Amino acid sequence: VGLGRDITTIDGSHLSTVIIITADNVVVSGFHVRNSSTTKGAAIRMDRANNNLIVENNISDSYEGVYLSSSSNNAILSNTLANNDYCVEISASSNNVVSNNTMTNSLEGIGIFTSSNNIVSNNTMTHNTNDGIGIYTSSNNIVKNNIISENSYGIVLSTSHNNVVTRNSRYLSTK
Repeated sequence: VGLGRDITTIDGSHLSTVIIITADNVVVSGFHVRNSSTTKGAAIRMDRANNNLIVENNISDSYEGVYLSSSSNNAILSNTLANNDYCVEISASSNNVVSNNTMTNSLEGIGIFTSSNNIVSNNTMTHNTNDGIGIYTSSNNIVKNNIISENSYGIVLSTSHNNVVTRNSRYLSTK
């Protein structure tokens, strides 16, 4: 746990992934995590990691802000993500919660790929070049109460089924 996201910085110097979590029950809170590799690397990456909490961090200037791979029952809460290619990417993962985050000035807000039973709620996604939220080949996810503004696409669902998309606000997205 850091002293606060405006005080404690972990800088990856654009070399690779900054924080890799492969254990369960880890808390990452109160940091500014930045500068992973800009071609492939995350500020915070979880691989086969469960029951972790990423809360109240600033996450910036990375290829992926937070990346989950084959990970379940994690929570990404109340973070500010900016100037990443992908703010949050969930791949082959289930039962995760992404809530109360702000995602701005990136390529994409949230991308969900071949994943199920995740909840995306109460986030704000603004000024992202592509999708606010993209759901691809995924099922049984809930997307609710998000504010999505000034992105090229608001919410994209592709080859996905049984997802619930409700009570989201989309403003000034072009598609």
